Amino acid sequence: MVNNAGIETRTSVLETSEEQFQKVLDINLKSAFFGTQLAAKQFIRQGRGGNMTEQQPCC
Repeated sequence: MVNNAGIETRTSVLETSEEQFQKVLDINLKSAFFGTQLAAKQFIRQGRGGNMTEQQPCC
């Protein structure tokens, strides 16, 4: 599994709304966590391991 989702806002920190910031958190953090969780559960059901790669956008 490759976990490679990420977004950013195109607004300054002074103009970023709570809704915009929440969307960034939901996509950048929650999707990586829950995607990894689902993959791990599937690996366990299959009775063998697998590979997971986590990539997060930076700056």
